[in-house]
Amino acid sequence: MSNVKIELNHAGIKALLQSNEMQGILREHAEATKSGCGELSDEYSVNVSVGKNRAKAVVKPDTVHARRSNLKHDTLIKALK
Repeated sequence: MSNVKIELNHAGIKALLQSNEMQGILREHAEATKSGCGELSDEYSVNVSVGKNRAKAVVKPDTVHARRSNLKHDTLIKALK
């Protein structure tokens, strides 16, 4: 067996995780989750933002009806499957 040592370029990884391409990928996945909510998909919003270390996407209910539906039926969890 050979002795392999791998060094990570931390600045490069951080730049990759915060890049516009990564934000686009996250937006695609978040929109797919939103569309998986069925007839209530109009009542959910998608927000993509860049944090300190990486980009993140959030799908959340905008209306009271969507919030109640999500609490009662786990709409967002089921949309992920």
